[in-house]
Amino acid sequence: MEVPINRPTQIAPSLVRDLLHYDPDTGQLTWKPRKPRHFKHCERDPDWVCKIWNTKYSGRSAFGRRRHGYVAGHILGVNVYAHRVAYVIMTGAWPSGQIDHINGQRDDNRWQNLRLVDPQENSRNTAISRCNSSGVVGVSWNREKRRWWAYINEGNRQRRLLGAFRSKADAVAARKAAEKRYGYHENHGRKPAA
Repeated sequence: MEVPINRPTQIAPSLVRDLLHYDPDTGQLTWKPRKPRHFKHCERDPDWVCKIWNTKYSGRSAFGRRRHGYVAGHILGVNVYAHRVAYVIMTGAWPSGQIDHINGQRDDNRWQNLRLVDPQENSRNTAISRCNSSGVVGVSWNREKRRWWAYINEGNRQRRLLGAFRSKADAVAARKAAEKRYGYHENHGRKPAA
């Protein structure tokens, strides 16, 4: 039976900064040249392994886009997301909460597009569901009552009915006013990324 290798779940921020270059204007992460000390764990000569690694990877893109749309990869065997690595490089610490992509593009890791948020705040900047039939988040047609209903999620995941309206425009206006009142991001309800 093979003994599992214990790998750290987080890498020291100083080591992340030592291994990767982040361009805040483009969001691109590239591998920095490594030094032989980064390969002391290898069975082979660290100088030789370092030279091979630098020839193959130094200056090249560090991560790739995954099926879920985020850019991700590995640092020393640890799975990481590019937006979290960007945060570490810019601030010197791992994020204490979630990182929100302000424009909703999961692969846009420019520093101006990233912000540290709690889960509730992150949920207030989401795209409209692909199965939404009204075209507006929080607005739906009630066949039985023959009215447009507007609702919103308050804090603590409480869904609050804003009212029943004869016109869709009135329901949309009520929803938009409530979004401002409850601190929803201006991008909330945008079309999903392709």
